[in-house]
Amino acid sequence: RILADLSALKVMGESAGLGSVGKIRLGVRLPSVGEPIQGLLKAWRDQNPGVELRVYEMNEREILTSIEERRLDLAFMTKQTLWPRAVAVPIYRERLLAAVPKGHRLACRKTLTWEMIREDTFLVQAWEESQTAREYYASLIGSGIRFAMHSASKQSVLGLVGAGYGITLVTQSQAHVRIPGVVFRHILEDNAELEVHLAWVPENEEATVGRFVSFMREMSASRHLL
Repeated sequence: RILADLSALKVMGESAGLGSVGKIRLGVRLPSVGEPIQGLLKAWRDQNPGVELRVYEMNEREILTSIEERRLDLAFMTKQTLWPRAVAVPIYRERLLAAVPKGHRLACRKTLTWEMIREDTFLVQAWEESQTAREYYASLIGSGIRFAMHSASKQSVLGLVGAGYGITLVTQSQAHVRIPGVVFRHILEDNAELEVHLAWVPENEEATVGRFVSFMREMSASRHLL
């Protein structure tokens, strides 16, 4: 079913030049800063100047609802946040890093492991209807982790890290942003990564959506992002 949906979208996006003008409403869970996401969006813009791109940063529940209600066309979402009815294709992976206060006992180390940081308080983004970050952290590190949940942006959470409230995990692209009082350290674990998918609903047959999906799949393959 997924392959059939993808084939149909690709045909719609490429035949007779369809999808070369229009608008795409794109949901994102992670800020579109750094590589590879920024490079992908730049390449799309360079080759499709006639398509207006509007980006909406939301939590997982808001993205799901907006796509189902057709207020968004598609979204970049992490693998663990996909819902059963979504059609999705993997686009890229990112390594996870630990964000720790400059005065942290492990700040002097260049690399860390889960065992080194599992006793710390982990600051996570969480809303009443969305606890996926906490659940994902637990799946990586194991049970018994102490969490402090905040209904706030990632930048605000990093601000709390800098203030000494705990530590958090970030993607490699997020680590490009400088936050006062925060240092980023690589994690030497095979599972310290996120896989980001492009997701939509099967009844969305907009030509611009098909063109966008096809383009991102081809760019992912040519840049070896998986």
